[in-house]
Amino acid sequence: SVVKFGTGSMSFNGSSSYLQGPVNPSYAFSTGNFTVEFWVYVTSYTVTATTVVRTAGTSGWVFQFDAASSNKMIFYANGIAQLTDSASPGTGAWTYFAVVRSGSTLTMYRNGTSVATVTYATAINPTGVLLVGCGGDSNNASFGLNGYIDDLRITKGYARTITTPTAAFPNQ
Repeated sequence: SVVKFGTGSMSFNGSSSYLQGPVNPSYAFSTGNFTVEFWVYVTSYTVTATTVVRTAGTSGWVFQFDAASSNKMIFYANGIAQLTDSASPGTGAWTYFAVVRSGSTLTMYRNGTSVATVTYATAINPTGVLLVGCGGDSNNASFGLNGYIDDLRITKGYARTITTPTAAFPNQ
């Protein structure tokens, strides 16, 4: 019943619900361009960290709200924090996030505005599954999202121009 666009969103309870996608070469960006974007609605944050979406394994990427950083969104690549948002979104509202790599420039966007940029040309090649709504490498719901995700889109090989979407992404 909580949606940004259309008639549905992914709902997570923070402890036992999550989605798992298969190991897929589309999640391995190597040194190329990519865009990962989504709308998130946080109902409540966890004590340690709230993971929105990630790839399992050591050479992957993670979007996570970190409690130690006042629940600011952090994007990790290869196990290291690369980008940290400058503000913490509140609970009970939709927020749009995107990370784009264009050449060697990695940029995080919140609601269509650039909030962090770094030079990062290192390969990102996860070997594990895609996990949505949880943070555990062992496919459990540790550090789970208590909230909703709408319009998650992962684009390998293309650095999208980011503006805040005003409609659902096209079905593809």
